[in-house]
Amino acid sequence: MHGFTSDKFIRGLTQTRVPAAPTATQTNLAAGSRSGTTVTADASTHTKGLYTEIIASLSNDTYGLWITASGVFSPNSLRNFLVDVALGAAASEVDIIPNIDFSAAGTKVYYFPGLFLAAGTRISCRAQSNVTVQAGSISIFLDQGLRHDVVQTTVITYGADTANSRGTSVTPGSGAFGSWTEIGTTSRDHNIFLTGLDALATASIADQEWLMEIGYGSNSGAVTTIGSFKFKSLGTSIYNFGPVVAYAPTISGTKLFARIATANTTAVGIIIHGT
Repeated sequence: MHGFTSDKFIRGLTQTRVPAAPTATQTNLAAGSRSGTTVTADASTHTKGLYTEIIASLSNDTYGLWITASGVFSPNSLRNFLVDVALGAAASEVDIIPNIDFSAAGTKVYYFPGLFLAAGTRISCRAQSNVTVQAGSISIFLDQGLRHDVVQTTVITYGADTANSRGTSVTPGSGAFGSWTEIGTTSRDHNIFLTGLDALATASIADQEWLMEIGYGSNSGAVTTIGSFKFKSLGTSIYNFGPVVAYAPTISGTKLFARIATANTTAVGIIIHGT
């Protein structure tokens, strides 16, 4: 029931076909300001801070968004950091991508293809952390040319534990994959999935590599794998590597699962985003 064609999958109020357009891009970076925009968590832990403007107005219609964060780490110190991306005027922002996991980000990169943002729209971000006024440098790059036939106007996030600013606990296998852990059940049809990884409550992250698989199924004993992702920790910071996304048309009501392999069995937090 998951392998239907693109034409069959294009349905619903938030999905449409768009004409081809020349490739263009827009970013909040400039020649004299290359580090990104500082976004700061609230003075209370695990509480979203104020929105910070990233781009005042989109120059063109947009069909995909790249977002990176850096500088969210400190030696032997836990730094969980969840970021929302929002559209709209100041004091009227509406989240379109909730709880992107930039915990312990040396640099983490996420790509949300097929996400439609109208020209003239203002983009802002806000963050929460387990550390008061934790800051991160946010960079956004926009695809202002067609990348996908199916587009959405929001992203759905599964597995975010906002009470603790982290993801759902998943226990790795040591040198092998651990058991499949349920992350959530889809509330909408999806075409594309992204993942985030954090260290849960582990303050001192060992230098290591994680291989994550995500999948869907009726239960943890009947999971079909739909994507693999690599993460690496180095000096108490976490980096994500390719691939950035997994393509898997999936219908509403589908259970999502994740499993991890690394060099030990210390649990990590997992978040899955669906577009």
